[in-house]
Amino acid sequence: AVMAALAEAPNAKSFSEGAVLLLQALASLPPVKRPAGWAEAKTRALAFAKDASVSDLLARLGARFGDADFFPRWRQVAQTKAAQADARNEALELLTLGHDPELAPLARKLLAVPALRGRCLTALRQAPGTETAQAVITVLPDLPLNLRNEAINLLATRPEMAKALLQAVEAKQVAASLVSPVLLDQFERFGDEQINALIGKNWS
Repeated sequence: AVMAALAEAPNAKSFSEGAVLLLQALASLPPVKRPAGWAEAKTRALAFAKDASVSDLLARLGARFGDADFFPRWRQVAQTKAAQADARNEALELLTLGHDPELAPLARKLLAVPALRGRCLTALRQAPGTETAQAVITVLPDLPLNLRNEAINLLATRPEMAKALLQAVEAKQVAASLVSPVLLDQFERFGDEQINALIGKNWS
């Protein structure tokens, strides 16, 4: 119904008002699938593309709904060093909500920027694996406590990531004290011989 109303908006102002209300509603909801009627609403918005507010709102809705046409814009914002941290974090959030297939390498790269690390860690939940583990481990010692806990919990989600963390402890890249007994118990449940050997060697 909302998409139909946007698709029939008589002017830019009407479209903007409806889009603002929709975005406000979406902000309080978990990610939603692209609704039926999005293509028609998008076409209508493009007719008002000269209006900067319409263009901006369309880009936000499009990214949230996983429309790949809008991902390049937000990737660019996220990577723009001169942009405000709030704008870059919003870009990462939109790419995460839309499940941008190119988000993982971008988020791994942007972990180097302290102001973006929280959003990057959230984004990387969608891309577990050894590459993500290595990127997270690299910044782990520099993270504040809340983000460090989030990062370690991310590393604990998959055996290959847990193994990378334990190998970093053995190599003295990460302090053994950062891995709690609860996590060690969780790691042992993976039933991986290499993981168990690393635990036995470094926490005996």
